[in-house]
Amino acid sequence: MRLLVISPCRDASFAERMVATARRVGIEPLLYGFNSNHPHGKDYQGTDIVNILTERTDAEYVMGVDAPDVAFLAGEDEIMEKFATFEHPLVISAEREGVRGIEKTQEELYRQCEAVGGQLAQPNIGCWIGKREYALHCFNEAERLYKDKPENPAYSYDNHFQYLALMKAWGGGPSFHLDHNSVIFQSMNNANVILEGKRVRNLITGTIPPILHFNGDPTRGAYGRMVEEILK
Repeated sequence: MRLLVISPCRDASFAERMVATARRVGIEPLLYGFNSNHPHGKDYQGTDIVNILTERTDAEYVMGVDAPDVAFLAGEDEIMEKFATFEHPLVISAEREGVRGIEKTQEELYRQCEAVGGQLAQPNIGCWIGKREYALHCFNEAERLYKDKPENPAYSYDNHFQYLALMKAWGGGPSFHLDHNSVIFQSMNNANVILEGKRVRNLITGTIPPILHFNGDPTRGAYGRMVEEILK
């Protein structure tokens, strides 16, 4: 197996629309996290991922996507072609806002994004892709380096999202990319995009990302309308 797609959800019904768009392009996601209970998602955002990355030695590459608000617009070949344009073999999606409580880290990530001419500065672990062994190394090193070094101990998420954000900002571990220009992953929160047939073009970057993430909208209204359009 070249690419294993994994997706956390408490109940398979939450993933039905994501799975339908994935199957349309020849991808069959593995659902996991049915017993997740950490208040900040440490289990499904990291511990479960580390276990899968460790155990699934049949997969050369692994992609993680959120179950209730992600849509696939293209299949494995295009995803892997675009992934190959990045220098380091782990890419995490990016968004405009990010989470609260790590303000200094966010400021540094904005600075890094601006320095490379990027558009979206803040990591969003709802979508990521990596070479299995390298992604495992990044997750493990981020935890080793930053688990006990939160920016603000009174506002610590104690999860791998936070560890990776800190490692990206302040270094010390292996390098990885944020998808600043929506090459693979398009955050749809305040996105400047246009629908062209069954694809979406980012009007700022000119990219045509194969995966959409409708983060920041608990109503799932725009997501539902997009899925209907894709599956017509």
